[in-house]
Amino acid sequence: MGKPRIHREETYNETRIYQSPSGSRAEILAAIHQIFDYMWSVSHGRLYVCHFTVNFPSTFTLQANDFLTGTLQSWRRTMQNRRVPAEYLWGREKGDFASGGHVHFHIFVIVHGKFIQSASGIANHLNCLLSKRLKDDVRRVRCNPPLRDSFFWGKKVSAKLDNLADAIEWVSYIAKVDTKEAPFGQKTFGFSKGFLQQQQISALTLAEEAAFDEADLSISDEDWAAWGYEPLNWEEALNFNPATGEPLHEEA
Repeated sequence: MGKPRIHREETYNETRIYQSPSGSRAEILAAIHQIFDYMWSVSHGRLYVCHFTVNFPSTFTLQANDFLTGTLQSWRRTMQNRRVPAEYLWGREKGDFASGGHVHFHIFVIVHGKFIQSASGIANHLNCLLSKRLKDDVRRVRCNPPLRDSFFWGKKVSAKLDNLADAIEWVSYIAKVDTKEAPFGQKTFGFSKGFLQQQQISALTLAEEAAFDEADLSISDEDWAAWGYEPLNWEEALNFNPATGEPLHEEA
């Protein structure tokens, strides 16, 4: 297997990318663009993008890739069964202070904005699937809200917002060379390949387009001050169950 080609320019395919001191991996940047091109087409310019982190205990170092990819594949199959276009990318990084020295992954998912607009709902689904594989009840998947165009802690992307390039730059974080590490013979990166199928989905109605474009994108200064920019279990923090719209826990 040849060495990854390192890309050190500020742009890739005329789009700005995340700037890392050691550069970015060209094959990952290529995958990001292929996935966004495909999803932009099948979703008719209406996307919802989410960033998650997943920490694994040291006892799962060798099996972490299998557990994670199996979880993501199961999640995507569920979306396909519901006729929801959905793709994902993941990157594995070595443990640092923030992750307690454990193996951790960055995951970006891109879905059709007509059907899903809740990062916490996706995180809950991934947590349930991962817990079944690990046979525990630990919630390891955490949301990382975007700094711009945030909508229920994911990123709303549309032609009207003119922020596709901004979304690609956000996701390109996963292509950085720094800190990527995996056991010998294992991958540090992977992605789904729905772009090879090119299956078209029906367009949005005018009413759906208007609702998507007019929705409030802002996160208040009070929320940023309270929650900061670190990954949180938002359902617990807000005591909100996105599946039912009711409190997650009954008040004592």
